[in-house]
Amino acid sequence: MGEYTIHNVRFYDFEPKAIQCMTYEDETNRLALSRADGTVEIWNCNCQSRPFLELVIYGDDGCSVEALVWCRGRLFSAGLHGFALEYDLTTGGIKSRIAVTGGPTWCLALSADRQKLAAGTEGGYVCIFNVMDDGILYNKTLEKQEGRILNICWHRNGDYIVTGSVNCIRLWSLKEGRVMRCSFGQGSSQEIIVWCVGILDDMTIVSGDSRGKTCFWNAELGTITDAVETHKADVLCLTVCADQKSVYVAGVDPVIVQISRVQTGAKKGRKECWVKSIQRSIHTHDIRALALTNDNKVYSGGVDTVLALSYYPPKTVFRFPSLPYPGSISVAGEAECILLRYKEHLELWQLGKSSQADGPTGLFLPISQDRIKLLEIHCHEDELIDWCAVSPQAVWIAYIVKGKLRIFQFYPPKPDSQASVRMR
Repeated sequence: MGEYTIHNVRFYDFEPKAIQCMTYEDETNRLALSRADGTVEIWNCNCQSRPFLELVIYGDDGCSVEALVWCRGRLFSAGLHGFALEYDLTTGGIKSRIAVTGGPTWCLALSADRQKLAAGTEGGYVCIFNVMDDGILYNKTLEKQEGRILNICWHRNGDYIVTGSVNCIRLWSLKEGRVMRCSFGQGSSQEIIVWCVGILDDMTIVSGDSRGKTCFWNAELGTITDAVETHKADVLCLTVCADQKSVYVAGVDPVIVQISRVQTGAKKGRKECWVKSIQRSIHTHDIRALALTNDNKVYSGGVDTVLALSYYPPKTVFRFPSLPYPGSISVAGEAECILLRYKEHLELWQLGKSSQADGPTGLFLPISQDRIKLLEIHCHEDELIDWCAVSPQAVWIAYIVKGKLRIFQFYPPKPDSQASVRMR
């Protein structure tokens, strides 16, 4: 077995970003998730338990992605910029965009027949678009409501849309052109924020709110049939199992709770109710997004930046920490240098050296020459670096900005020189 000297690089200031939202498509076995800096990641989940990162679509801090939806292998998103976007999954760019009425968009939902896309906005509008072969086409806007639309869900028959807002849930009948308001009553003056909603085939509405409760509503009467206190803080996301007998919820209290539908009472007087069944502590901070596959595998993510995969039975959990993307680190082996990519600049470092050639396995060799920053390359204020590489001799440096390749020739300083260079 060969022996190697390993450089332990601790000076790369990599800052992982929180996961904002996610969506899964069973047909293609792909998971799409967005992070707080607007970056979208596409994960290939064809492997049984080890998904891998297939594509990264870079964003920036001023371009948040608040909602993602798959449609026949096509990926759509919306955010605070007020546009509905479709991504080109070949080039990693934006294929098409269309403005959404009502300003910033908080949520998206796809109809069961995959022909229409609904978007909920800051201004209280629900905008409906037709999904076309070359993009999406505006169809209509439903009656404006008071308050922002925070979450949206489409019934399987395509005739109803459910939205969550502050202090109420609304059920929209597309055929009859009317909206029914489901309110929490006047028993408390506390503001209740409905962060997430879902609807079952039997017209049972599911909601998660800022009180830490998961509620089940009779859509015909607009009343709560069951209220389960699943969390100690806000319930931020939920997902419904394919058999519609279970619901997974999570939120600020970083626990994933499964709520199951059970029958109680004697045979003649049996009735159905919803109860907590399984509780999973996987994350350390707020869970902002859940995605469920047809075989009941649960993907989750949030503020701790970790993508988690869990399923039961058997009780199994896989965690995938956020790591630097491909093209973030490049090593010049012959020159013993490393190139590090940040959003707006590159850094080329000469690695440290030790006067001791070898030692026992696992021993940290004493450093006789510390690392040296040889070069910084800065971009313009409105530019972000997507990828970088350095040649083995550290003479050539290449990086990509806005799809354009830039190449620099660098002349490394002599061994006795300690000077570093900054370039723009």
